[in-house]
Amino acid sequence: MPVKVFPVLHTSAMDVFVFTNAKSHIFIIQQLKGTKEGIALPCQQLYELDCLLKPLLKQGQSISHIYDAHEKEIPCSIKIIYNYIDQGIFTAQNIDLPKK
Repeated sequence: MPVKVFPVLHTSAMDVFVFTNAKSHIFIIQQLKGTKEGIALPCQQLYELDCLLKPLLKQGQSISHIYDAHEKEIPCSIKIIYNYIDQGIFTAQNIDLPKK
């Protein structure tokens, strides 16, 4: 992602840009915050992932074991799966996990 700089002085001959750390930092934090909020998967993929996880967790398998066995079917990382379980997105809950 290119760093955005904010204009400080505008002349008719050329634009003079100065890197302002505070404004650029706020801009980048807002951009990153927007990418980390919400759910990145469509509802259909969430449902399919939930249907895959719930029975295997009930059998006592861990998330890492499920991820290793079904890596091609899972469209996200292990960390995201744990986050979704913490947020209550899946029907599986923290109590269903063998160890966390």
